[in-house]
Amino acid sequence: MKKLSLVSLAIAIALVIAPEMLTAQSYNFDFSSAGNDITITGIFTTSPSQNLANLPYDSNTVTSFSGNFSDPSTGVVGSMSLVPLASGQDTLGSPSFIEISNGDVYSYDNQFYPNSNAPGAPGTVFDYANAVAVYISPAGGPTDEYIAFLWGNPDGSYEVYDNNTKGSLLPNDPYMYFQNLPASGVTVSAVPEGSSSNMLVLSALLLAGSFFYKGRQA
Repeated sequence: MKKLSLVSLAIAIALVIAPEMLTAQSYNFDFSSAGNDITITGIFTTSPSQNLANLPYDSNTVTSFSGNFSDPSTGVVGSMSLVPLASGQDTLGSPSFIEISNGDVYSYDNQFYPNSNAPGAPGTVFDYANAVAVYISPAGGPTDEYIAFLWGNPDGSYEVYDNNTKGSLLPNDPYMYFQNLPASGVTVSAVPEGSSSNMLVLSALLLAGSFFYKGRQA
């Protein structure tokens, strides 16, 4: 009984500590295409568990987004950070909303569809109704000076729109800044997990083995 309880304790420790490290996933994101001005290169991380409120669609909530955004046509260039969701407003049917400098209001739910079955946008990883939203911080500027929205389209392509979050409008007609990118211009790939999670599980197994060995010696 003593041997069993020690082994069970070691396994329990591994199961309690490891899940987030084992299931949370990061993805490389490259959004660019010949003939389009906007390029986005970065990494986003998703929640470890599926957002069950979006069933039957398989989605995970994006929890962070970092990297670089560049739109030379508007001068929106800088580093990215994820726009936070309002509490409880992180689903297809109950998204968050944000108003930008021209008075328009956009919905966003920061959902990622790893099986490329986004609602309204089959073959894409972002849905058609609600965007993934990121702030863009220019060098030396405020974190939330600019904002960009990313959507999937019904034809399998993607769309991006950027503008000021507050203050004056960008120099040209803001509706010029919608850009459609073919699916071939978007690359999303899982970042290989580091060795830390594997080492954690291995350590737990070694711990369990040592307890069992000591139990036998006793």
